[in-house]
Amino acid sequence: MEGDLLNLIPDNTVNLLFLDKDFNITGKILDKGGSILNMFIPNRLSDDENLISQINNLSFFIAKEDTNNDGWINRKDQHYVYVSDLDGKNLTRVTDRKVKQYQWINNNKEILLTFDNGDETETLEYGIYNIETKKIKETKSLNPRE
Repeated sequence: MEGDLLNLIPDNTVNLLFLDKDFNITGKILDKGGSILNMFIPNRLSDDENLISQINNLSFFIAKEDTNNDGWINRKDQHYVYVSDLDGKNLTRVTDRKVKQYQWINNNKEILLTFDNGDETETLEYGIYNIETKKIKETKSLNPRE
């Protein structure tokens, strides 16, 4: 398995199933298959039990469409950041912009997004997605060489 174990998703994942305590399927993250590059559980490795008990969401890099028109939905297609409830319900696309990376911040209430500017690496653009309001506040561009 080549997938990054810290992200909990093996390569070529097309969907995720949610199970109850008796291993009955209670739902799945996608209505139909797609490509899931990774999944993040905010602060899952924390020793702070109070912080762990406040985890209410999961986040993913998901492609639902064949954006490169090769007949497959896989890691070569455009993936976007999504969030869901812990049971996989209420899957919501965070932004239509391409994102290089993201991380949970502010006690798992927001996600810091680093937008993908294509080949332009001189200027970094960030946004902060609020889980409750489902809105993004874009920050000013930063030039790391200034």
